[in-house]
Amino acid sequence: MMAERSGTIILVGSLSGRVATPTYSIYAATKFGLVGFAEALRREVSVWGIHVALLMPGAVDTKLGAESVARRRTGFRTPRRWLLQPEQVADAVVRLAHAPRAILVIPWWMRPATWLARRAPGLVDWLTERYFVRPERADDLAGPDSAPGVGDTAERSQ
Repeated sequence: MMAERSGTIILVGSLSGRVATPTYSIYAATKFGLVGFAEALRREVSVWGIHVALLMPGAVDTKLGAESVARRRTGFRTPRRWLLQPEQVADAVVRLAHAPRAILVIPWWMRPATWLARRAPGLVDWLTERYFVRPERADDLAGPDSAPGVGDTAERSQ
């Protein structure tokens, strides 16, 4: 590519590279790393006419997703109509090959989620904790130390 002074490198990341979700911390870390790598690489190779495009799909209908949902206590899952099909991801790769851009988030309607996660992280934290983490971890949070009155100062002083 450097000798030809042209080309496109397409990296496939995930929406998790912008909006980290609980129970996927290691996955999110690798995807955040990929965002940084893509940004640095894009700036490094642009002088040779090489484009670097990062595709960030939302949830894709794959075996990996189905297995992770099976392990959740809440049974929380991405609504079926929101799942991308692998063919949609492939089509996006082809589009980027023909018309490269720095970052492409698919589906398009997930772009506001990336904006919100960067501009109002406290709100995203609160919503995630309230509607996912607490229900998902209810059994762990309700251990013997969390029973009402245990450890209260009034009890300890008696």
